[in-house]
Amino acid sequence: DRPDNMVITRAMLYDETLKDRALNMYQFADALATCGMHFQHIMFHNCLMGNIETLTEVQQYADYFFASAHTLISDGLPITVMVDKLKKSTDYNFEDRAKEMFADLSRIYAAREGIPEEVAGAMDAMNLDMKMIRSADLTILNNNISFFITRLLELYPSLSPEVMSQAMTACAYTYEVQTVSYLIDLKHYLQTVAAAINDPELSAHAKNAIECLDNAIIERWDEPKEFSKLKEYSLSIMLPYHDFLHYTTKGKYTVAESYYPSAFNRRTGWALWMDANTYFPTQWWFNSDNVP
Repeated sequence: DRPDNMVITRAMLYDETLKDRALNMYQFADALATCGMHFQHIMFHNCLMGNIETLTEVQQYADYFFASAHTLISDGLPITVMVDKLKKSTDYNFEDRAKEMFADLSRIYAAREGIPEEVAGAMDAMNLDMKMIRSADLTILNNNISFFITRLLELYPSLSPEVMSQAMTACAYTYEVQTVSYLIDLKHYLQTVAAAINDPELSAHAKNAIECLDNAIIERWDEPKEFSKLKEYSLSIMLPYHDFLHYTTKGKYTVAESYYPSAFNRRTGWALWMDANTYFPTQWWFNSDNVP
């Protein structure tokens, strides 16, 4: 929407002013593909963007990502602190400057230093996090998730309801923003499902994927609340449940129609597992009225 005579050297996308219109992740990836530029980093200053699907879709267009898997209540500090670190840098070691940014954010957020009262109140009420992810590491992570899914689909027909009930406790901890979100913690899911099924090959794939996930997250800031079942967060991933995959959204599209073409699904087969798994999550966080 920029004027044709404006020279753009930096850009910021606004969604609040577009009358409920928004970019989906495919449109965002297309924009990056056609802009003719590879970015050093992309900072997603939006809620729930720390999910493996979106990051995989745009993996090749930036070296690093900053993203939150939860509600992002920051008063803009990640942007302003990061820009300040880069402006003052003499050696321009990007990872070092980013680590300094996280150190500053941790201190500021812990003390709620200079943060408006209404923002601080919202921060006190919700789980919060921010991650710095190295994009190149997502390739080997997704390879190992693919191995995990392949083995899980092999085992699934022989798994008892008791085992699957235990495995699906990994889906209890969903991320909520404004209404209900069907996003779960990837690391917690891999750990819990592998432990419940207790198959050596599946456990090895889970272990390898978790190591890759830990390596991909270069720097982190987590602020879990007392009510949170998890005390540390990784990246989020879509709930693997058959009925959710085939749920019709407000736009009259099913989740499957938008999910199957994703780069993440094409690399890992996650939608195949979503389609196969008919066990509903146990210890569901929300009441049944909010469930498709």
